[in-house]
Amino acid sequence: YHASLLNSGQPVGLGWDGVTKASQPKAYPMDPPNDTDVDATIKQVREDDLSLIDLNWNNIKNISDEKLIQLFEGLENNTHLESLSLTNIGLTDKTAQRLAEAIEKNSTLRVLNV
Repeated sequence: YHASLLNSGQPVGLGWDGVTKASQPKAYPMDPPNDTDVDATIKQVREDDLSLIDLNWNNIKNISDEKLIQLFEGLENNTHLESLSLTNIGLTDKTAQRLAEAIEKNSTLRVLNV
């Protein structure tokens, strides 16, 4: 853009007239299934279990909004959980809003992976 304003042009091969080379996409292995027991961990969060410091729900399929809301309700008063991972679980706007409200009230959570 700047070169066109100065009428200086660009070297051949750079810019819009350059050649683009495609490359093969890198294949990554599928993530292994996460066998974490959703109901048991909700109970641990709600009961403020001392042993639960890191909770990983990544890649768990078909978690209902009700289960997520139960988790976030427990998270509000939990004083031991420090790390929460919730990637690739299908958070909706409603549940994400509820998560935001829960982390506002939680003072011990240090790592949130969404």
